[in-house]
Amino acid sequence: MNILNAEIRSPNLKAKGVRKKGFVPGCIYGPKLVESLSLQFNKSDIIQLLKRKSKGNTLMIDINGEKMVALLDEVSMNTLKHEVEHISFHALDLEQKVLCSANIILNNKDKVSGIPYKAFPVDIVDSITIEMEGIQTGDKITVADVEFPQQDKIELAVNEDSMILKVVDKKLAAV
Repeated sequence: MNILNAEIRSPNLKAKGVRKKGFVPGCIYGPKLVESLSLQFNKSDIIQLLKRKSKGNTLMIDINGEKMVALLDEVSMNTLKHEVEHISFHALDLEQKVLCSANIILNNKDKVSGIPYKAFPVDIVDSITIEMEGIQTGDKITVADVEFPQQDKIELAVNEDSMILKVVDKKLAAV
């Protein structure tokens, strides 16, 4: 599991001041925390993290030596500067199932929306790959057609008959 180092942010330092010092402000909250913690992260660590992880993915956060499993919850971007303004994490209770959504990656295609499911933090799936080779126009892929890596350890939050995607002809889709 990826480990992201964080430091507790000084309550006297505003988010703008944190960014000026080369850090990304953020927070972590969750059922095991008495209150949310204001944090700061090394900017280059966050850039590397966002190349590998996306919203809903799990990682380990090391806050001044204390490690906790967390879900990447929200990333606020400054679209003009192409910079991360703020990042939020949800600290997970390892004994409690979490409602999350696995990203779907279509080989030879882009990402599409995820499949909602419940699982314990150690069983969370970041993404599912669906091979598109051999798929024809008109073919449908449902939740039942997808193999989850931890199939026996998750509870689907949608009906297995739910359609994930249907392949249509680009010419017909434009009409």
